Amino acid sequence: AAPGCTLKNGVSVSGSVAVGVSKSGATTSLAVTFTDVVSNGKAFAGELTFATTNGTTFTVRGKLTSGSTETTYNLIVTGTANSATLDGSMASTKGGQASTLMFGNVAWNRGDCYPRSGQVTFKQGVLLNMTATFTASTPTTGIVSVESGRKEYPATLPAYGKCPPG
Repeated sequence: AAPGCTLKNGVSVSGSVAVGVSKSGATTSLAVTFTDVVSNGKAFAGELTFATTNGTTFTVRGKLTSGSTETTYNLIVTGTANSATLDGSMASTKGGQASTLMFGNVAWNRGDCYPRSGQVTFKQGVLLNMTATFTASTPTTGIVSVESGRKEYPATLPAYGKCPPG
């Protein structure tokens, strides 16, 4: 509840987060329920479940709502001490407009600015469909190959923090 707290990174958070742990056979699940959570002025609620059989590959499923936006998660995250790979999708609906982000083998090395391989596809309605492909040089250059319709062209990802390194 308000006023909440301020984290070390300066992010202000209030609300309630409940965590439940369960085990069924070889699968361990962690259900995280967000109730009236506000983070830096953005309110959201819902539940995400993280399930694993080996401790390195997690299926992430659930739904979060923020204002009029509802996002459904269906992801697989595989991690090691030095890298992570993301597959699956996130589908959002805002004001009746649907959009989807699809992740295909997006691999990220620890400490890199951007992924080193894989694809992210963004779809909105029937007209907008764009795919960004990451390459071995993307982590240092911030450049991806974008395919939209019949066109393919290089694009520079937006900078954030100290990324891309300069």
